[in-house]
Amino acid sequence: RHNAVEVNWIDPNNGWETATELVEDTQAIARYGRNVTKMDAFGCTSRGQAHRAGLWLIKTELLETQTVDFSVGAEGLRHVPG
Repeated sequence: RHNAVEVNWIDPNNGWETATELVEDTQAIARYGRNVTKMDAFGCTSRGQAHRAGLWLIKTELLETQTVDFSVGAEGLRHVPG
């Protein structure tokens, strides 16, 4: 799991150039060490929104830990999603 995110966003105060917002979970870094990932916040033009996007990624990876695994027999082949 990642505990630090470098979020790329567009800064209107800097000539619409790409800026980077670093978002970290300091408790997780102290416990597990630093594990950084990067993300692009498409359409994001504020530092606050970029920060919230980074927090969302960190919290999602931290809290969503359950997975589902299942199998079906041949009767499941004729069904399609939707």
